Amino acid sequence: MSKKAEMEVINEEDLEVEKFDNPDERALSILDTPKMFKGRLKEYQLKGLRWLDNLYEQGINGILADEMGLGKTIQAIVMLTNLAEKKGVWGPFIVVAPATTLHNWGNELDKFAPDLNVLHYWGSLEERKKSRKWICSKNLGDKASSIHVVVTSY
Repeated sequence: MSKKAEMEVINEEDLEVEKFDNPDERALSILDTPKMFKGRLKEYQLKGLRWLDNLYEQGINGILADEMGLGKTIQAIVMLTNLAEKKGVWGPFIVVAPATTLHNWGNELDKFAPDLNVLHYWGSLEERKKSRKWICSKNLGDKASSIHVVVTSY
């Protein structure tokens, strides 16, 4: 073996690896479901929340992309409640979704995050004009804001 190759060899004994009796148990204590969230997450959804929270802490963006029916909407909603409850970030947040899913987004937010004030911003020009009357910049970004989440379509 050449000297360069010898230098690149790392013995396993030289590596320090933190070991846990039950890694899932420790992971559960890192980030719990916010009390504002009125639901129960499955383990993989909780891991998704931890991943999203980690991305937020690092100041980078991410995207939840998975098969339909695995709870991406719920993971996004629990992240919004996490930001509000644990980090004091009350939005405003915007959810831009296909028109066919707008009512579902509104229903899920109302059901699982009733403490977040949601503006349903879709419909005809006249309906959207009426919706804009609810926008008040006075407390925008605070818990007391009239709007924390805007749900709309592209």
